[in-house]
Amino acid sequence: MTENISQDSCGCGCSCGGLGGNKKGGWIIFLLALGFILYVIFNSNTKQLNWITDYQQGLKMAREQNKPLMLTFVSDSVQFCQDMRANTYPDKDVIRYVTDTFIPVLINADQEKLILDQYRDEVDNYYPSHVIKYVDKAPSRTVLGYKTPKDFIQKLQEALAAVDAAIQEGS
Repeated sequence: MTENISQDSCGCGCSCGGLGGNKKGGWIIFLLALGFILYVIFNSNTKQLNWITDYQQGLKMAREQNKPLMLTFVSDSVQFCQDMRANTYPDKDVIRYVTDTFIPVLINADQEKLILDQYRDEVDNYYPSHVIKYVDKAPSRTVLGYKTPKDFIQKLQEALAAVDAAIQEGS
């Protein structure tokens, strides 16, 4: 005599194939998978700043999006630049604030001498330097040197507020 074995290995009488009894088990697996996918998607967008390394492209994007620029001048030989790369720029709050507020343009001062010459007064050979400005508008403010993530966001906010106020006074 042969025994008839069905797909119902969990004993619940459903066709879940043994994935956890009633259909709740299938939903739990689905929700866990969905949660993991959403976690990966949202966290992958916040792991690093998406620097623009082409100055002209940064200007174009700032015009199109009507956002201020954050021109970041760095030098490979300066320890404070390396410290910002390691400690400040990867911070999730810094990434969120900079991404939402600015077009971040990374300029290697060792290689981009012509661009550096345009901002010599703001940068004054001090690295890292973050020049905050709108395209085609005169006032700018500079955040100089190494900053912790919290201090960096605060200084960027202050610099942008000063630029905005100077523009309003001039209009």
